[in-house]
Parts: sequence; structure tokens; C-alpha cells
Amino acid sequence: MTLKLSEYRIDPERPRSEALRIGVVRYLPRGVTREERKRYFDVWMPALSPAPALLKAVHAAPDGKKKDAAWKALVAGYKKQIAADASARQTIALIAAMAQRQPIEIGCYCDVPTCHRFTLERLIREAADE
Repeated sequence: MTLKLSEYRIDPERPRSEALRIGVVRYLPRGVTREERKRYFDVWMPALSPAPALLKAVHAAPDGKKKDAAWKALVAGYKKQIAADASARQTIALIAAMAQRQPIEIGCYCDVPTCHRFTLERLIREAADE
């Protein structure tokens, strides 16, 4: 069955779609209250974001090859994090089942091709195939 699943870069100016927007970010943007977060996503699921230590390593790395390596380490660490967390795996299975019935978008603030949202999208698609 085809999933109605996509990813997006979170932007408060982005036009709304019919999809359920799930923010898979650890933190809200500075100055954004919990009430205002609906401009960014419909549901906030920080449990599906990378662990704070993984995020700190990426933000601390200097630009260039070290930053690229930090992003690759984040993705590898993120996969391990999800594999070790039964609740996260069950949440992924739930999102996969929901995406068979309704459009869902998973979003993050990152503007890099190694963002965890792409890994999460693959994990959701794999869960749908099981």
C-alpha cells in the first residue's frame, strides 16, 4: 500500500496543507509559545528527534569536513537511538499505519540533506512494509 507520507522543512510562512504535520524536533524555536507552535506543526513529537548529545555535537562542529562528519555521526546515532527505544519504534509503526489512511508530513528545521527527518521517513516506510 502506498503511504501518504512526506517530509518538510518547518517554516511558519509555509502554506498549510491537508496533511497532519508532525514536528519531530527536540526544541521549539526561541520565543515561540506552545500555543503558537500550530504555525509550525500540528503535533509536536520531540521523542522522535535526535538525543540532545547528538544535536550538541553537530552544533559544536566547525563548518567543512568536520561538520559533514558530525552530521553522519548524528544519523548513525539516531538510528541506534530509535532501534533501542521500543516506544519510538511503536510510534513509528503508528505513523506508518496512519499514513496509509491520511496524508502525513514529518518536519524539522534543518536545511541539510543529512537531516534526521529523511532517516525517520525511511524508518516509517520500512515499518509500513513489515
